[in-house]
Amino acid sequence: MHDHIENLSPPSTALRDLKAVVDSSGFWAMFYAAWHFRVDEKKFDKFAKCYCEDKSIQDAEEVLGNLLLQGLRTIELMPRWTACCEKAT
Repeated sequence: MHDHIENLSPPSTALRDLKAVVDSSGFWAMFYAAWHFRVDEKKFDKFAKCYCEDKSIQDAEEVLGNLLLQGLRTIELMPRWTACCEKAT
């Protein structure tokens, strides 16, 4: 999950790759992953240096928050995508 966050790919991608349940448990798994990543000072400092111009922790937290929000939106839309794919086949 840390690799997905470090590469700015929504954490929902990792859940889907692992064939994890992508419902409310996926929501809490993403929340936990983001929190766990945030408290890992070494990784989070590296993340801030890579993705924030002024390397500020506040900007890095905003990036992480936006990534989490994007992942949650993806989880919300996944059932719709699945339904569309099933109709098309």
